[in-house]
Amino acid sequence: MSAYFPTIGLETHAELSTNSKVFCTCSAEFGGTPNSRCCPVCSGLPGTLPVLNRKAVEYIIKAGYVMNCDISRFTKWDRKNYFYPDLPKAYQISQMPRPVCLAGKVKINVKGEEKEIRINRIHLEEDAGKLVHDDVNRISLADYNRCGVPLIEIVTEPDFHSADEVVAYLEKIMLLLQYAGICDCKMEQGSIRCDVNISIAPKGSNELGTRTELKNLNSLKAIAKAIEVEIERQEELLDNGERVIQQTRRFNEALGETTAMRSKEDAHDYRYFPDPDIPPIILTEEELDEIRSSIPELPEQRVARYVEQCGIKKQDADLIVSDKKICDFYEEAIQAYDNPKAVANYVTGELLRRKNLGEVDMDDLKFSGREFAQLVEFLQTDKISQSNAKAILGEMIANGGNTAEARKDVLKGFCLASNYAGIAFGNAGCGAVHALSYSIGGAFHVPHGESNYQFFTEVFKTYMKREPEGKIASLNKVYAGILGCDEAVVYDELDKVLNKLLNKKPLREYGMTEEQIETFTKSTVDNQQRLLSNSYVPLSYEELRQIFVNLY
Repeated sequence: MSAYFPTIGLETHAELSTNSKVFCTCSAEFGGTPNSRCCPVCSGLPGTLPVLNRKAVEYIIKAGYVMNCDISRFTKWDRKNYFYPDLPKAYQISQMPRPVCLAGKVKINVKGEEKEIRINRIHLEEDAGKLVHDDVNRISLADYNRCGVPLIEIVTEPDFHSADEVVAYLEKIMLLLQYAGICDCKMEQGSIRCDVNISIAPKGSNELGTRTELKNLNSLKAIAKAIEVEIERQEELLDNGERVIQQTRRFNEALGETTAMRSKEDAHDYRYFPDPDIPPIILTEEELDEIRSSIPELPEQRVARYVEQCGIKKQDADLIVSDKKICDFYEEAIQAYDNPKAVANYVTGELLRRKNLGEVDMDDLKFSGREFAQLVEFLQTDKISQSNAKAILGEMIANGGNTAEARKDVLKGFCLASNYAGIAFGNAGCGAVHALSYSIGGAFHVPHGESNYQFFTEVFKTYMKREPEGKIASLNKVYAGILGCDEAVVYDELDKVLNKLLNKKPLREYGMTEEQIETFTKSTVDNQQRLLSNSYVPLSYEELRQIFVNLY
């Protein structure tokens, strides 16, 4: 157990989902040809004047309300001065003493325990550009498309003491920002990034240790790992009698280490002063009330509605709400089919399963919630079976279309498969597998397909023992090629594959007793000679009995 206690604070930067930048009319959309979405204003050319984007102010006020902040009635803008190639003006328009939002709080849940995280401030600023480093030619190129995109910085108090708490908090605020329509929170595009301040101190100490800052972490996995790595680094330094230096560091995910970038600046190093080109804002109570009333239903409110009004289990409600795209899809579905429990069950049980397997991309979904609702309705009204519903959903995922259209395509496949099966049975006949399966099918009401499945590989293993060099050798060669195994073990390997589709159970689990082995063997021999006569090789009474014993 560590002798040190970590303390962590976060600075989270979220780009606002406005159409234009914060101080000019350039597009704020992600991407584009480098330097195609910038102008004299966001490039900081002499003689230009910034004009504040009203929508950006509205969005930061919404962010303050959803994080339970006090909203300042008076706010102003400051210049944060630093020299770096991604900042063409050599200063960033930001806020220092008079931010829009102060003293908020967000509740998180970590391993069943609730904790409150204090928000120190949320302020509005402009984003910097992006540097693209060419390590081959040893040059760096600047892309100013992102320069001037409206950005809020959410600064917490140092209330975190583990990576798990940090991840839980980030997941929570990302949901809040998405549901409020403030930020899309696409970490892979850099629309939300995180700086992590970490210090450690001996347990029981009343003083915090020297902090380091990990800069621009843009995935939850990287953030969690970086925190753990940096805590270990600081612990090792202190254990060796060395000191932690206040500095800004970067995390190399590939190497699993943090490295120094520069010494850590303090606020006075940036020489903040009021921006003379942007007047302060005085917010009225009427304006604030209007903004507050426009905030849509938030995650916790949706969960409560689903549980109280729709009768959904809280666990399922939490699962649906945890992904806004899934939740919006669910909302559309229940508008079309008024059976929220059935729709929720199929969303959590089948749609999310396929999403987790990588089969479904909610950003590129080829069918609507309304069309999905029709599928659930067909299933609930017994117009289709469970297996047919899964097949139809697969068709909708692959090719789109509504349930009825997808059903036609699937039914064509079913008809074709049924025809081929009929041809196969007509030419080959049914043998020992079918003969043995009737015993448990009739006695224990096991579906015929399932009962055949239980006996299939065991019968063929018996065939192999009797006549391994006959026609079965050709079959085994085909199986071995498909399964990538030795011909001697094809049926063991086939069992493994088939078990992923339907678990093979011992016969006793169907209700069969040991005494019934003789009864069923005799019944098979006495009543199923027509089928037994079609077997690859004739099977004796004892061989049939042994199959029952092996499967018992």
